[in-house]
Amino acid sequence: MSLLDKLLNKRGIKKTDELTQEERAVYENYERVLKGGVISIEDIKKFCDTQIKIIEGKCDGVTPLTNMQQACMHVYLSILKMLDAPEKERETLERYLTQLINK
Repeated sequence: MSLLDKLLNKRGIKKTDELTQEERAVYENYERVLKGGVISIEDIKKFCDTQIKIIEGKCDGVTPLTNMQQACMHVYLSILKMLDAPEKERETLERYLTQLINK
């Protein structure tokens, strides 16, 4: 039983359905915080990809990107490149070692 459920039970509330809309919103926010989700590398990649698509969506092919859009695009692409670097480095090393073995 979670801390929130214990608190509700102490106050005589058996189900979250008994909460008002505002109370339920607070409950759900507290529950989210207590679960403490972890952000993964894949989450960051998805975020960067989404932001890049948003910037690209604003480009009509005629009007150039603003300096801010170019800077943001550069940052998101750099983050993606940095996140992919260890995997690419591993793949390159595996290919190299495989070549050495097969010689």
